[in-house]
Amino acid sequence: MLFMKWKWLFCLLYLYIGCVSAFSSQPQLVCPSLTHDFGKVWEGTPLVHSFILKNTGDAPLIIQSVKPG
Repeated sequence: MLFMKWKWLFCLLYLYIGCVSAFSSQPQLVCPSLTHDFGKVWEGTPLVHSFILKNTGDAPLIIQSVKPG
């Protein structure tokens, strides 16, 4: 009987540790510059700028969509 209680407790502890470690790894998006000023430009001039994004987290970062502000 005592063995069954310890076995049950061990199983719960194992599940708890597994769940905590699964949720602790997350992506972390870092973008040093959130805006860009093109200055004065002529109307109709095509403008291009690349933003540098870095994942500093410990899980893959998946960008599903991007919308202009």
